[in-house]
Amino acid sequence: MKNSGTKALGVAVFGLQAALAVLFFASLGGSPLDAALLAVVGAVLEIVKRVSWREWRAGRAARGLVLGLTLAAVSALAAVGFTYSAIERTVATAGRDTAARSVLTSSLSALDAEAAQLTAKASALPAEWVTSSLRYSSRLGEIAEARGAIVSKLSAAPPASGASYLLALAAALGVDYRRLVLILLVIVAIALELAVYDLTPAAPEGRQGAREAKKVSRADLTLLRLATASPGAPLAGYRRLAARAHVSVWQARQALDRLTDACLIETRNGRHYLPRMADAP
Repeated sequence: MKNSGTKALGVAVFGLQAALAVLFFASLGGSPLDAALLAVVGAVLEIVKRVSWREWRAGRAARGLVLGLTLAAVSALAAVGFTYSAIERTVATAGRDTAARSVLTSSLSALDAEAAQLTAKASALPAEWVTSSLRYSSRLGEIAEARGAIVSKLSAAPPASGASYLLALAAALGVDYRRLVLILLVIVAIALELAVYDLTPAAPEGRQGAREAKKVSRADLTLLRLATASPGAPLAGYRRLAARAHVSVWQARQALDRLTDACLIETRNGRHYLPRMADAP
């Protein structure tokens, strides 16, 4: 259950990262055809990145590390680019909404002030000044209608968005909101790429991989004989074994690691030995 949950989480995180990359590349297109082609490019790059990580984590294709890091950088930039442009649009909309709300609020305050003045004047009129009183009453009625319309518009206005809170946070910290947004998005993009790598499983060994493993096993046994000096003595180190077998130090290290995993040798105090039972006469 835990493995299936981790696998599902890995697929979800990869899907999220891939969607951000695809949307970013698609947004660069000047026409629907260009957008579609660029979206395909983004999807292919994400798939290649995942395959590179799987091969690297399986211990094969060392070049997969370079390719994976390169594509991870591209993916991170695409994620930052798309989310940054989306936030910019939201901030612009929030700015227009805030300006419109400010205008409506100012108009409402002006109407309230005018209504208060007219009410005071109407109260001070003599009782026989009917015409002036009617004129004031008519204007107060118009103000009430206009005020009701403004209140309706203010009630129908969308609530403050996350962009508004982001602007308020930037103002409180005394930094430009664009810089704050960029820093946050870079942190999120890096965390997302690390999550994609960490949740990407290693590629399984196919039939060709199994055949190669059998060949390597025979080579490992040959290296084991070369590494054995005498019963009970530590095996030759990586460099000495590499010189004896005419292989690279990395290949010698990998061979000893595989032999350790197969319990053919054991590690004590940082040195490799034959198992204790095998040392006994």
